[in-house]
Amino acid sequence: MDSVIRIPLYVLVGGVTCWLPDVVLHLMRRSEFSRFDVLLVTLLMPASIALSYLVLMLLFNTRVRRPSTAFFMFVGIWVFGSLATMVNATPTGGGFSQPGTAYAVTFSLLPLPPYTFIMATYDMSLAGLAFASVVMLSMHVAFERHHWILPRTIAAWLHLPVI
Repeated sequence: MDSVIRIPLYVLVGGVTCWLPDVVLHLMRRSEFSRFDVLLVTLLMPASIALSYLVLMLLFNTRVRRPSTAFFMFVGIWVFGSLATMVNATPTGGGFSQPGTAYAVTFSLLPLPPYTFIMATYDMSLAGLAFASVVMLSMHVAFERHHWILPRTIAAWLHLPVI
């Protein structure tokens, strides 16, 4: 049961560490966001999430069956993406600077990953999102292939093979 409790932690760490470089750069540069910044975001997003994955693996790596850290960090990237891009748009007059509607839109779109894709395109962080996603899925396949994505009880109920 302890391992199931870690899932929200993995999702939160994945989302925050991936989008933090993008948010910081947008808040620092405001409307002067340049090509160099896009390249920087493209490199920093996957690097920061890979570093946080390494830290989590060093802290919580055990031999027992547990959820895939990489997969749930991947989920965090896509769940928190629309919120991060709304924060990024705020200094230039978009996002949360618009009264009332921004909160409803953001929290209704939060769990919908297709909107993360769309908003990352406008945010100029689509390449960073793509590379970070590939990095986390690669980490899952390379290091955590035998760690579960669905708990055994749910996998058995869905008649999926349980490793």
